Amino acid sequence: MSAVAEMKCIHTGGVTYAVSVKKNLWDILTLVFLFLNISARLPILLQCSVVLQGIILIVLFGCFFLFVYPHSFKVLLFLFACSLPWYGSHSYHLHNIVFELFISVLSIICLIQKRQGKKFDSVKNRLSYPIISYILLACFSLLLLPVSHIGNIVHLWGWRDFFSAVLQAPPESILYPLSAVNRLLLFFVFIRQVSTHPDHKQLFRFLFSGLVTGAVVAAFLGILNHYHWFSLDWFRDTVASGTRLQSVFGNPGWFSEFLAISIPFILIGFLTPKINRITKLMLFGVLIICEMAIILTYSRTGWLIYPLVLVSCWFVFYLSRKIEAGALSWRAVGKTSIKVIVSVPLTVLISYFLVTGIVRQDNSGTAGLLQQRFAKISNPAARKKIWQESIAIGREAPFFGLGYESYKHQVLTLASIPGSLYSKKRQIKNINFDTPHNHFLQIFVSNGIVGLFFWLSIVSYAMVILFYDLKAKKNYFNIAVMLSIIAFHQYGLAQSMQYVGVIWFVIFLCFGYAMTLNENALPSGMRQAVTMIILFLFLLTIAGGGVYAGNFESQKLAEKYGLHAYGTDQDSDKYLGFYSEESWGKKGVFRWTGRKAIMKLNSHGIMEINYFCGAPGLNDNPLVLDVSRNGRFIDQITFWKNSLVTRKYFIPSVSGASGTQVELKVSRTWSPKKEGGGSDTRMLGIAVSEPHFFPLSGRVSLGCYGWQAADKGEGKPYRLLKYRWTRREAVLDLSSQAERPVALLLKSDQPYIKNHPVKVEFLQQDTLTDSFTLLDHHWKRITISGRVDYQKPLVIRVSRTWNPRREGYGDDPRDLGVAVALLPVENRENNPDLAVDK
Repeated sequence: MSAVAEMKCIHTGGVTYAVSVKKNLWDILTLVFLFLNISARLPILLQCSVVLQGIILIVLFGCFFLFVYPHSFKVLLFLFACSLPWYGSHSYHLHNIVFELFISVLSIICLIQKRQGKKFDSVKNRLSYPIISYILLACFSLLLLPVSHIGNIVHLWGWRDFFSAVLQAPPESILYPLSAVNRLLLFFVFIRQVSTHPDHKQLFRFLFSGLVTGAVVAAFLGILNHYHWFSLDWFRDTVASGTRLQSVFGNPGWFSEFLAISIPFILIGFLTPKINRITKLMLFGVLIICEMAIILTYSRTGWLIYPLVLVSCWFVFYLSRKIEAGALSWRAVGKTSIKVIVSVPLTVLISYFLVTGIVRQDNSGTAGLLQQRFAKISNPAARKKIWQESIAIGREAPFFGLGYESYKHQVLTLASIPGSLYSKKRQIKNINFDTPHNHFLQIFVSNGIVGLFFWLSIVSYAMVILFYDLKAKKNYFNIAVMLSIIAFHQYGLAQSMQYVGVIWFVIFLCFGYAMTLNENALPSGMRQAVTMIILFLFLLTIAGGGVYAGNFESQKLAEKYGLHAYGTDQDSDKYLGFYSEESWGKKGVFRWTGRKAIMKLNSHGIMEINYFCGAPGLNDNPLVLDVSRNGRFIDQITFWKNSLVTRKYFIPSVSGASGTQVELKVSRTWSPKKEGGGSDTRMLGIAVSEPHFFPLSGRVSLGCYGWQAADKGEGKPYRLLKYRWTRREAVLDLSSQAERPVALLLKSDQPYIKNHPVKVEFLQQDTLTDSFTLLDHHWKRITISGRVDYQKPLVIRVSRTWNPRREGYGDDPRDLGVAVALLPVENRENNPDLAVDK
């Protein structure tokens, strides 16, 4: 072998090795990402009904059954695509969590199948590059969120509760953009795995066939439900007002969107070779069913877009045969136009007469609503106002936007600023919409003009490569994909398509199919232009990262409007691990905690605070709240019922700038949505009011329950003994002791005290004065030997409390520390030295 040939061989081997390492690294990162998605969802799903858990287990078992029969993978994808309508709910609802779980599992199976076969289909075009640029831009824009606050949430709640909160975060939450970015990345990983699978053509055909099959079945079930011939209420968690058809979707408009972007794939049936008349009649009937469903959704946008989809489908159907036979001519186009002009109105009229005919029998008032909606079809007055308001929001950062999928957060924040452009332009005062009801404005607010350029680059490249592949290979299936992309963006003029995960997923399926087409079909000049555009997109991505980093946590907007922090809650840096504040009318402002939360206080004296527990099932499973100050426990509250509890704590002055931190930790969290309490998906602990401080003056005695008398004979030689139980921490007033040594009787009834002694500390100004250890259940007389300032309160701190009812020692629901009695003994009811909280 010559030296030159040997060098070429070494070079080729080195390149092959580098490519192999790159693919292995990509696969490892992909698996880590997918397994994290699965593990984050499992704790949520484990709290679901047993029936749903059983269904999920059966599906997962069926998925991994494919390792034995790998050729059945395309069938599984078909069934998965058929089920897509059943996930048509908000992106933060349980349906969507299950949907994304299945996507993660299917992606893993696809990746493992490729690894087992050791076949990797080479990437045929560069569509993935602008998609990756768009994802990176979205990730970088997360720097505009209150990152430090999110970091505190992770630290306080733990990863499990944090992931649960992210996956179920509503649009107004600062965690919602994190869920949206994860969804964006998850969809890309799925289409990347399928598009590089050796059998990708069959996989995508089965996916799109399942998609249109599921849409038709959902339309049929929706019609049956609409006329009360079959009920879907057992599945849906929301029911549309009036008589609008919504099928298994959470909203009629969403179902109309899904039908409009799915029906183009009916061309798979029309373009089947040697199609017979019976099949044609069946496909014609399918179109009638879908048209009826579109009409009954009363979606005006659907009424406008669906006829355009029909026109395109009929044109393709009639012309495809002429093109295959090489008989395409202007005369053929003219004849086809006549056929389309007849076919489209015919199907629409049949659908309309079927609907109105059934309406007359049903007598549900549907015809009147139909006429009302049709009269307003050219008057989108409300949407115009929303669009104008959305443009005003986007003008705050027109080039790189305000953060991916942060529209609702921006609406609430800017609405709270009277001087903001949005507040000045706002026309709809009483409603804060989740989205701008426009796909392009959603992107504009999220990532600005640059984000729009990124998205249009992705769509344009996909459409161009689909067209040129169609032209070169006569692959008419491309037309169905192109029609779906067009319908998606036509509907996007009146809806935010990212809002519902299933609808957002369909456009990624179209992109995934386009990623399988060979770029060589493009002219050489166009391929060079694609190269320049991709380089420009990466440069813009880097520039965007710099812009977002320079405006970390939207500090420039905060400075512009004179805010401490950009957001609705200006005290968020003082309340860590809390949800946003809520006004409870006369009760004041409350904030819900997660599993753990911290309040930062800069005041001292007597702090009064209210706790409310709304968790269900407290009688059998009480919620326990632990309260600590600067790392030391000061209280424990066991909630046996839904109640408002008021507490007063002594907060001594602390030197230094750090102030005082009060930490709250609950034994469990709960979700109102899961407990049937509405649409609130948050994982809640307890609600906490804003603290109120009172100066330290006069007699101060805190942290004890009411007076009790000792049993007969107990307390000898002191005869009748009156005492009070402390909580974790109590405050004793010494002003009446007249400089006498402080003498007390202490007692603990805690079980297993010999093995687990109870330590009692006495402090003043957070400085330890004396401490004692209780080893039995008898009264113990103690005298504080340390230096005591009688003009300052004496703090009694118990090492632990116990709850007799919770631990099975009777019905006493209180959290008890130690029993305390002052000496000498006298009746102190009128002038107590150890008082109870009012």
